[in-house]
Amino acid sequence: MEQKTEFKSIDRAIYELPEIRKRLRPVWWAWICVAIGILGLLLNRTLTNIGAGLSSLLAGMTVVGVFGAATIVAYYIFGDCRAPYCKTVHRLLSREFFFYSANERSKLFDNFEKRDMAAIDHIKKSASPKFTLVRYSDNDEKVFYAQIFEAHGNKDVPITEIVKMENK
Repeated sequence: MEQKTEFKSIDRAIYELPEIRKRLRPVWWAWICVAIGILGLLLNRTLTNIGAGLSSLLAGMTVVGVFGAATIVAYYIFGDCRAPYCKTVHRLLSREFFFYSANERSKLFDNFEKRDMAAIDHIKKSASPKFTLVRYSDNDEKVFYAQIFEAHGNKDVPITEIVKMENK
């Protein structure tokens, strides 16, 4: 499976696959903060005869909402808000890295060619890696998209194509 040709990195090439598209990651906690802020603002405006303590609480709720709204805006403008979405399992995929030493090369490549992610998970990981497996998977780990990189100095170079693996 290993060849000397240039492969595209999985981080960019995964979006070229027909079953993958880009989707926004939700920031549910920030949206909940916005809802709390709106509720606090509405109650502060409609309840005119409230004490200073309750008024301060509602003002605090409004500040929480403003913080949530600012977080959402900053996240969608500056943050890493896009993720690959797999149409077959209807889930967002998350990226993981696994590091292996040069001693585990044959096991890693044999199991990668067999597309056996369970066997790859049992290979001993390393603190000083020669090979890096980059894997995109859903939360239930039903589908995997993986690629192996080799360390060349300070740079990781993809040495395999992107492989789709599925657990049934």
